[in-house]
Amino acid sequence: MFAVSQIIAKNLGQHKTGGSALWINPEPDDCWYSMRARCDSLKLFCQDYAAFTFLQQTGAEVDFSAFPAGSEEKYDWIIMNLPRQKALLEMLLDCAASLLAEGGVLWLAGENKAGIKSAGKLLQLHFGQVRKLDNARHCGLLEARAQLQHQPFEPLDYREQWLLDCGGTRISVLSYPGVFAHGRLDGGTALLLSALADMQLHGDVLDFACGAGVIGSCIAAQHAGARVTFLDTSALALKACEDTLNANHLQGAVLASDGLDDVSGS
Repeated sequence: MFAVSQIIAKNLGQHKTGGSALWINPEPDDCWYSMRARCDSLKLFCQDYAAFTFLQQTGAEVDFSAFPAGSEEKYDWIIMNLPRQKALLEMLLDCAASLLAEGGVLWLAGENKAGIKSAGKLLQLHFGQVRKLDNARHCGLLEARAQLQHQPFEPLDYREQWLLDCGGTRISVLSYPGVFAHGRLDGGTALLLSALADMQLHGDVLDFACGAGVIGSCIAAQHAGARVTFLDTSALALKACEDTLNANHLQGAVLASDGLDDVSGS
């Protein structure tokens, strides 16, 4: 069991039994069994495909998508594993606060090196009561109650759009917090694009670890004979990739896969 799961399991007795629960981005281990015994219903939500497939195989009720299903379903208890990116944490806290039932409780757990010690300040933007439950195994566990008034969660509020010149063809790139190189062109991708500039591509092309779909979209825009498949393990990346394709009226297959596990053909 991962260290973050261990600190959650250690403190489950501090939460009253019963009610509905949602766990956002749990580790791929068996900690959810212990949590399931503490509530009437438990749903897991994963933005990482590898974690999703593992938890699905253990029999958990788990969803894989960029964002939890709409705000019509409310939860009495939400547990969230701390992401490493501050911008992603801000977005997920906004989402989680909108999913809590009146009087609901949010737990935020994460490693010290991921920033759990400073996460309380962000929690205070959404909740009136924040306290530390535990600190062990180089991890921390925070509890938040009394969510403050705010607008319903809207993913588009966090989406960024920027323009990229692909050999004379300009494309719009859209991305969300948590997507690699969110809102910018990183040096590695720029180098790959420069290497592709003089190539003539056709047939099947795989954009492996596609992120927001920058490379594959440039290929699709410049090479009419290329059939591009976009692959990533991140649901946020795949959502951004779909948005990028739609914004530029481009075609491509978008595939969730842990490495090459779900790839067929050549």
